[in-house]
Amino acid sequence: MSDIDSINSNSSNTSNHHVTFGLIEQVDSPALSAVQRRQSTAPSFQSGAFSSLKEAQTNRSNLNDIIPPPVPESLPTTPGYELNGTSYFDLPDSKAVGLPHQQTVLASNDESNHLLEDVSHGVPLDRAPRNKWRLAATIIFAMSAGLSDGAPGALLPRVENFYGITYTIVSLIWMANAAGFIVIALFSHKLQPVLGAWKMLGFGCACLLVMYSMVCPAPRFPIIVVGFFFGGLGLATNISFQNIFLSRLKGSSIYLGLFHGAYGLGACIGPLAATAMVNQGVKWSYYYFILLSLSAFNMVNLALSFNCYEEDFKVWDRYEPLEEARNGESIELVRVAEGSSNGQTGGARASSAKAAKSSKSSKAAKAGNVQTTTYEEVNPPKASAGTQELHAALNSPITWYLAFFVLFYQGAEVSMGGWVVTFLEVYRHGSTKTTGYVASGFWGGLTLGRLFLTPSIHRFIGSKRGVTLLILASLACCLLTWLVPVFLVEAVFVALFGLFIGPIYPLMITIAVRVLPRKIQVISLTIMTALGSSGGAIFPFLVGLVSQVAGTYVVMPFVFGLLGSTLGLWYLLPNPDRMVVKGGWERLL
Repeated sequence: MSDIDSINSNSSNTSNHHVTFGLIEQVDSPALSAVQRRQSTAPSFQSGAFSSLKEAQTNRSNLNDIIPPPVPESLPTTPGYELNGTSYFDLPDSKAVGLPHQQTVLASNDESNHLLEDVSHGVPLDRAPRNKWRLAATIIFAMSAGLSDGAPGALLPRVENFYGITYTIVSLIWMANAAGFIVIALFSHKLQPVLGAWKMLGFGCACLLVMYSMVCPAPRFPIIVVGFFFGGLGLATNISFQNIFLSRLKGSSIYLGLFHGAYGLGACIGPLAATAMVNQGVKWSYYYFILLSLSAFNMVNLALSFNCYEEDFKVWDRYEPLEEARNGESIELVRVAEGSSNGQTGGARASSAKAAKSSKSSKAAKAGNVQTTTYEEVNPPKASAGTQELHAALNSPITWYLAFFVLFYQGAEVSMGGWVVTFLEVYRHGSTKTTGYVASGFWGGLTLGRLFLTPSIHRFIGSKRGVTLLILASLACCLLTWLVPVFLVEAVFVALFGLFIGPIYPLMITIAVRVLPRKIQVISLTIMTALGSSGGAIFPFLVGLVSQVAGTYVVMPFVFGLLGSTLGLWYLLPNPDRMVVKGGWERLL
């Protein structure tokens, strides 16, 4: 008698029992003559279902009559299943007979076991040895970027006097910076697959080295403008990629707060250092020698730390939280036995998706087109994958809501930090020796807000509601700075403005990764960061253009209007903190 006949004979002997732990069935297929497949069935809990187990406990000699032993040769014919050590395949040595554990579903036979990790809430920081080094490298870079962006506000009057130019001409440095951001937004999806993580970050730092090398000698002003264009390329490349990296980590709100807090700290120190240097008679352009040395260090540090980044984060790239099949039918997601009781693991999700695809393939096999269906379902052409994702990101309204949100937010932030000194000196007739420190107060408040308010708001209030409240508080501070003509009061409200506006950006990132589909997150976040961050260059230029005609009092109305626009765009974004949104106010709170 063959093994299969033996199994079928044993299975028929146990047909009168209520508890059935495993069975072998024949599957008819035109391609295969005989295919065996093992299925797990849940035990019945009807009355008397465990009577056979009680008999087994008193008389273990009858155990094999109740539960037929498995055939060892049939184990390899069950792909995708991991047998637990305490399952019914390993009979206990004690007299007690326990219920078996459910079998564990693996991702697939051709994927490594690390893909079974639950990354629905992000990749743990300690998963890869270099992640802590990468986090430190990004924080150092963010601080140097803040030193670069915070200084022009304090140096602007000196640059105007050095070259003898107007507000409109000096604002071209921000316009050139915006052009660099836009170029990266258009071509980043082409650069990243070609260069990889560490080469792309090295390219960004090299662009910054070019900028600082051009600015340090204080050449003719057009060369300064070209240098700021390269600065836009470098900052857009690094900041967009590092935001994506931090958003993939578990506990991303904390790391994003540290990253943007370090940026604010650098932007706070920058005006202080620049003001102190020019007050001592040092040429304004010599400040950029500090940034030149920092960029050289960042270039080496980032390139080394992000080496092998793609391999370490492969678990995230392959994870896709599928909820529905492509034909509209729901997919039952299978949990891994050792995983979280509340979450789904990446491997289980991938396995369920492949189960749905294999179901389609088996149906197509009966129609005689196995090869064609398998190729189209499992192996789509790779050449068009990036183009399809780019089109999907561009067609998603959420991508553009986020991009314009960052556009207006960065415009308000940099306009305040870049023009508040000129506003106080020209419109309020403040002292040139003290007004530079008000810009440091703004960036200092921004730093404290990002470091201390971001994790607390994310945990206790929620990101969506927290950003709404922060925008309203920032609008109030901006209005009071505009209306109260007292220097000390204005300095306090400018610092409070920075405190409230600071946590908005990192909290917005935590919402973005929750409302954007996983497959377009990289492209959408790059567009949002690069194109949106160009607002930090376009709107300061427009402020200078209008100030040349109407006066510097337009700084505060500009900032107020930009923040009001962010509130309208924030209303359009979905609210992932609420399961059901009934009224309009629930989209904001």
